[in-house]
Amino acid sequence: MLDENLPTFYLKPVKDSHLSTVYLLQYGNEPDPAYSLRYPDPLSPDSKNRFAAALYDPYIPDVVYGEVLIIPEWTQPTLSAEAIRQNGGVAPSPEPILPTRFTIQLYNPDQQVIVHYKPKTWNSPPSWSFEMPQHSFREPTGSTLDRVQIDPAVADTTPKLRFIWRKDSKLSKDLTCLLRGKTTAIPETKTKSKEPDITVSIFKSLRELTLYEPNLYRVEMEDFKGLEVVLLLGAITIRDIYFASPKEAFRISRQNSASVSPTSNSPTTTPPANRLPASPGGLVTDIPSAPQPPPVRSPLLTKQQEQARMEEERQTKRLLEEEEKVRRRRQAEVDKETRRLQKLYGEEERKARTQTPSLPPRQPAQQIPNPALRPYSQYNHGRPPMPHGGSRPYLQLPGQMSTMSLLTPPVAGPQAAAKPLQNKRSSFFGLRRVSEEGKLTKKRSSMF
Repeated sequence: MLDENLPTFYLKPVKDSHLSTVYLLQYGNEPDPAYSLRYPDPLSPDSKNRFAAALYDPYIPDVVYGEVLIIPEWTQPTLSAEAIRQNGGVAPSPEPILPTRFTIQLYNPDQQVIVHYKPKTWNSPPSWSFEMPQHSFREPTGSTLDRVQIDPAVADTTPKLRFIWRKDSKLSKDLTCLLRGKTTAIPETKTKSKEPDITVSIFKSLRELTLYEPNLYRVEMEDFKGLEVVLLLGAITIRDIYFASPKEAFRISRQNSASVSPTSNSPTTTPPANRLPASPGGLVTDIPSAPQPPPVRSPLLTKQQEQARMEEERQTKRLLEEEEKVRRRRQAEVDKETRRLQKLYGEEERKARTQTPSLPPRQPAQQIPNPALRPYSQYNHGRPPMPHGGSRPYLQLPGQMSTMSLLTPPVAGPQAAAKPLQNKRSSFFGLRRVSEEGKLTKKRSSMF
């Protein structure tokens, strides 16, 4: 389930019974019956060699919303003696052909929606496209002339919206229905960019049909109920016809396939099983009765399919080779540019190393106590301070230290007795320092 807040219909596959209920879930609520899905009774002879499905009201069985009926065309088997001999002395049975389109019939108002099927190719997945009118209902009017006019749903002047079902990928069975625009849109030009497709519905795993409700507000049409029925019936038909066995979809049996005329769209009777249909020359051949084997495809059709498969493989191989050539060419250009840059910047780096002299390693400066910051009692040796206004030779401003204080070490007091004398001393803030020879030298800044 994509999102419990989106309306999601659960379509259960019908195998043994011809009745099923379609449930609707939204906002995390309990599932409620939304439609009743009906197929023809499998015991009825009218249900053979055709597909039919209809959506009814789940509580009122007489109310039908829409239905689909498909009567397939059949392959023309060969009547050559060689084909009959390879098939065990019996003419190959005709097989149903997948329809290229089917019609969804809506009621109240009556409307027919034709779904066109486009088979997959070597570079595109299969798709099913259809159109629906923007206006489906008559406007209220008191004019008698307006009442006799044609319904907007079937009028050619009514603008229609284009929809398409597509597979998400070749290996996935998920389908997505997209809104592709209007029939009245002017063909795109180079100056006007095409608007992106709008996701309307997602058919996940051929069981859950989710309506993407946030995008439905961008669908400009009146009959949203009709769109919902078309999406449901279209998804059910696509699942049963194009993703299942034709024998199960059209309810074909061995007896029924032998009694279908190859050129007819409806079931008809043929001569008894021990007689072949008339050949183009008008001859009828009697053959002994024998159990009919499973259908065998026509050799011509198999050869055409094999040629189509080989052509598809050749095209795929050619595309892969072209992509490999493009990749190798781009890689060669990248390698060439990389070597050029390495050569260019490598030469510059070697030149810079040869021109720049190597500097000796920098020795960390030792912390030498500043004599100007020593206590006053240390220099006076316990004598009382001088009177106010007297000279204070040991309290100079920072950076104005006397030569005597730098060359003559002070007498060790009670606090300095425990500390060893240091050979190197620096000036206040580390602006100057004394070397081992006793000369003043400038100290390099640690910030600038």
